[in-house]
Amino acid sequence: FQIRVPNALGAFFCGGILALGGLLFQAIFKNTLATPFTLGIANASALGVGIGIYLGLQSSYEIEFFGFLGALFSLMLLLFGYRYLRSNSLLLFGIALGFL
Repeated sequence: FQIRVPNALGAFFCGGILALGGLLFQAIFKNTLATPFTLGIANASALGVGIGIYLGLQSSYEIEFFGFLGALFSLMLLLFGYRYLRSNSLLLFGIALGFL
């Protein structure tokens, strides 16, 4: 109970938060194809983690923070592009951002 129950509850809440994040992306962009993977946010987070590892950070909290900063930067670029692009063009912009 001391090991498995906290892990199971953590996995349950983490999955719920990820599902809520996907729902928010689909609601904000009004597109059912909008996910963190198709919009390039997951790729930017991985880039942030890679930069944190390259800089020699040892603490997992620091590396996770760099991943968060990468995802936040990508999301800000998408929201900035949201002002000037249509919804379908924004999805293509996110895919291009992911490849970048």
